[in-house]
Amino acid sequence: DFYQIQRVLASDTPTAALEVKHRLYGLILQLLKTVDYVPKEKKQLLQPAVQYMLEHYHDQSITNDYLAALCSISTVYFRKSFENAYGVSPIRYLHNYRIQKAKDLLSSDYGTISQAAESTGYNSVYHFSKMFKQYTALSPTDYVKRLRK
Repeated sequence: DFYQIQRVLASDTPTAALEVKHRLYGLILQLLKTVDYVPKEKKQLLQPAVQYMLEHYHDQSITNDYLAALCSISTVYFRKSFENAYGVSPIRYLHNYRIQKAKDLLSSDYGTISQAAESTGYNSVYHFSKMFKQYTALSPTDYVKRLRK
């Protein structure tokens, strides 16, 4: 979000100030948003799915249906419980984790963007780049360039 604000400020458009205010208010709301108390039992119920995502984030076939089945609950109940417990949908949680892993790979000198995409469960570099930019406001190439400065 901060990179998007920086990009808007650099664009010098007539609506830049308004868009920056909009993005800042959005950030403030995200920071103030509190997740309701979630009983320990509910988090324990979701633990098999979370553990699976963390260990198999590179698996391209992860779905809400599969994760719900791991927890032995319905998909609808799983999604609602997960969003209540973690503040994001299960698939968004998975993408956040994948992008974090990709950032780790890209910050090392041992891999390429296509290797990072494949290692983190994205079936194409295009899809990986699109998701990376959506979550970081930078393309993988720009991210690597900033690291190298």
